[in-house]
Amino acid sequence: MSSPEQPVDPTSLYTENILPPDELLEEILLRVGSPADLARVSTACAAFRRIVTSRSFLRRFRSFHHPPPLLGLLCDDFYPADPAAAARALAHAADFTFSFLPTPDHWWRWMPLDWRDGRVLAALVPMTKIITHEGDEGEFVPFPRRDDVTDLAVCDPISRRYVIIPAIPGDLITSGEQRDCLFDFNAFLAPATEEEMADSSFRVVATAQCKSKLFVFVFSSRSEEWRKLSIRQWEHLAADVSSSVLVQADFFLAPRYYAHCRLYWVLKEMDKLLVLDTCEMVFFTIDLERDEHMSNIAILEEAEEDMVGVFSLRTDLGFTTKTQLCYTIRQVEADAANGPPLNFDKIIPLPLPMEYMFRIIDAADGYLLLEGRLLDWLFGMMIGTSKGDRAALVINIALIAQERR
Repeated sequence: MSSPEQPVDPTSLYTENILPPDELLEEILLRVGSPADLARVSTACAAFRRIVTSRSFLRRFRSFHHPPPLLGLLCDDFYPADPAAAARALAHAADFTFSFLPTPDHWWRWMPLDWRDGRVLAALVPMTKIITHEGDEGEFVPFPRRDDVTDLAVCDPISRRYVIIPAIPGDLITSGEQRDCLFDFNAFLAPATEEEMADSSFRVVATAQCKSKLFVFVFSSRSEEWRKLSIRQWEHLAADVSSSVLVQADFFLAPRYYAHCRLYWVLKEMDKLLVLDTCEMVFFTIDLERDEHMSNIAILEEAEEDMVGVFSLRTDLGFTTKTQLCYTIRQVEADAANGPPLNFDKIIPLPLPMEYMFRIIDAADGYLLLEGRLLDWLFGMMIGTSKGDRAALVINIALIAQERR
């Protein structure tokens, strides 16, 4: 009597022997219609995900699919639609609630701090319950404490694998520095180098401030240890501003931008950029020429090696509001501090609604996210009236520049 036929494991269909070569797979995946569909495809098997998450493929995918200059407009409240079947399938494939991470009890939750290269950096934060006006208990909400050094974990929401990051050793900070009252602890993932992408290693960068110093710590999954970085320019930077400005939370290290293996922070009150070379793990600064009519500064990576674009908005208020995009493109090197200041030598008028005043609130992958506030609301703030409306839109910098040519 013959033995019964064994069931076939569906996952065996995605073995390396059946899949075509990576070169052919890359050409096929390059023609997936949208980034959302590409994200869903990456959950099918490890081979797809390895190709989709590589930097070379993502660069080709962005150049292959050209979005319009104006990607969208959000106004007033945003109400997300129910997810489609494909979106629900992706949600089932990944656990973005981080329920697989260990917690002391139900009063603690893991919340995402940063995400990069297929990983999520999460922080363990305490929770609290909302009490309604009727005295009833509501839902749990995070109760973040920005001044505290928190527990960290790096995880993959799809595979559910994770690494608990050890605490920063106390001997990296002297007792005198601890008495100087650390505040504004922040942590994020350092962009992966080619070597780190090959062996799946990673680095976590943590920052903290006190009244007179900035602390930067780096954790490497290879050594499983923290080390402290020094900023030699800090004493000169701190001497440029008053002590009252130094203690403002989020003053020095917000916002943060990444381009060509370097992290950039805009030091608004100092007219400088603070740059961290993530390969060499060294800091340097760049001077900026600022205009009082310009809003927040944003930095984007250009296609050419070591070239970055520095952007800002200039708004002229009058009978009609005119918004201009001011920018410059420059090669950034470690000795940039000895060179001329960055000046915004290129100007593009933007056909934005005249009743709004816009500012840049974020930038990534060649796009700027702008927020606009009604001018009536701005004048209402001066006299303490009116609530005002806001609008947000996303623009593609490369295509706008091409149209100007």
